[in-house]
Amino acid sequence: MLRKLMEKIMAKKKKEFLQEIAPVGEEEIDEIAKEVAEEEVEPFVVEADPVEQPEGKMDKQKFLDSIGLGERAGSQLAATKWEEYLGI
Repeated sequence: MLRKLMEKIMAKKKKEFLQEIAPVGEEEIDEIAKEVAEEEVEPFVVEADPVEQPEGKMDKQKFLDSIGLGERAGSQLAATKWEEYLGI
């Protein structure tokens, strides 16, 4: 859903840009905007910086399993406990 919304927004922005720079008919602009909107867009992914694991400590999943949060590894509580365990 977010991807389609972003595509619509980008198509609209590109259409407005094309209208500003190209003195052509609206039909041509609509065709160009449709072509641009149909282009494949790479998803934007934010990846967390990996935290180096100190020697002698469990890896994240083993630690979370040991405290009963293994199935909720993405939760705020799990993140907080993991940071406390690492001493961050």
